[in-house]
Amino acid sequence: MASSRNDTDYFQFASAPTFIIILVIMIVGWVMWYDVNLLPTSYMSYLGSLLHYIGTNFRPLLLFLDAGGLIEHACLSAYASYCCGKLNYSWGCAMKWVAQTMLLGYFSLSILIAHSKRSK
Repeated sequence: MASSRNDTDYFQFASAPTFIIILVIMIVGWVMWYDVNLLPTSYMSYLGSLLHYIGTNFRPLLLFLDAGGLIEHACLSAYASYCCGKLNYSWGCAMKWVAQTMLLGYFSLSILIAHSKRSK
């Protein structure tokens, strides 16, 4: 029976601060577009006032930026999948890279690219 794990598989999580910062920024961006009043802007001092102003006056720009970020992360995930195929990673390992790259974008992809350069 063939092993389900490839000996050349490699996966590394990005750092916890990177995960937290990127996910918070993404969530705040989508919430600002959806309904800025869902954010507790009154507790955020000047930053809250700025976020409320942007969320109420520049909704089309927020939608454009959020959709652009989503498309960018999807393209980077597709490239991560391509890189995993070139490196002969297993399906499970490749899906870990794709999921992490979908969430973090280039921060995750840079880890994969650096590893692929080291392994050559």
